[in-house]
Amino acid sequence: MSDTTLKLYYSANCLYCQNVITALDSYNVSCELLPLSNHKEEVQKLADGVVPVLVSGDDVIMGSPSIVSYFSANLEKLQAIHYEHHNQLSLYYTAASPYCQSVIAGLDQYALDCVLLPQSAYLKEVQALSLGETPALVSAGSVILDAKNIVAYLDEELADHEKLQAAIEKPVQAKRNMSDRDLRVRFMGASFLLVYGVISGLEPFNAFDREQDFWAENIFAWMLGTIPQPWNYLLVVLALFLFYTSYKRYCPLYERLQINKNKTF
Repeated sequence: MSDTTLKLYYSANCLYCQNVITALDSYNVSCELLPLSNHKEEVQKLADGVVPVLVSGDDVIMGSPSIVSYFSANLEKLQAIHYEHHNQLSLYYTAASPYCQSVIAGLDQYALDCVLLPQSAYLKEVQALSLGETPALVSAGSVILDAKNIVAYLDEELADHEKLQAAIEKPVQAKRNMSDRDLRVRFMGASFLLVYGVISGLEPFNAFDREQDFWAENIFAWMLGTIPQPWNYLLVVLALFLFYTSYKRYCPLYERLQINKNKTF
C-alpha cells in the first residue's frame, strides 16, 4: 500500500455516504471503510458525529459534495493508493451492484472495518480471485464469493457479537395500548375522580364555613359529604391509578379485553 492513507467514515443507511462510495468506484480510488458504529468517538472529534467524513493524510473533508470534489482535485494522488497485501479485511466491489451494497451494509451492521477495493481498479486481481465477479471478500488468505456467503462468513467468523449487539440493538419500546383519545378521556376522568374523592369526604358546609363566601362554593357544594369515609379514598386511589396508566399509556384491562389489539401508539 502507498504511504498515503484514505479513510472514509460512513453509515450504510446514509444516502450521502452511498454517494461517496459510488464516487470511489467511479474514480477507481481504494479506501479504508470505517463504520460509524465502530468509530463514534473519532467521528465526534472530527465532524461532531456526522458522516460521511473522509480523512486523507492530514486532510479532513466533510460532506458528500466536498468529498467528491476532493476526489476530482486529487485524483492522481488518490489513485496511487493501491492495496497489494490483504493484512485486513478487504472487499472487491462494484458500487452499482445491489449485492455489493448488501455486503457493505453488513459490514456496517457488524461494525467491521474493511478496505474497499473498486473492481475497475483491480481487474487482474478480481479476475484471478473470482473470475471477475463481485462482491469478493478477502480475509486472512481466504476468498469468499457471493453476498449470502459473505454475510454468513461475517456472522460466523468475524463478528464481535458484543459490539454487534451494541451497534444494532435498539431500545425496546415501552408497551402501549392507548390511543390519544383514550389518553385524553382517561386524564379528564382521573382529574374529576381525584377532586370528587377529596371533596366528597368533607363534612357539608364545614369546609366553606366562612364569613365571606368562597368563590368555588357553588361549584363544589354538591359534592360535600356525598360519600362517607373511607370510601372516598378509593376514588382517590382509582384516580391515581388512572393518572399512572395515562402516563404509561398502558392499561392491563385493555390487554385483557384485547382493546386496541395489534395497534401501535
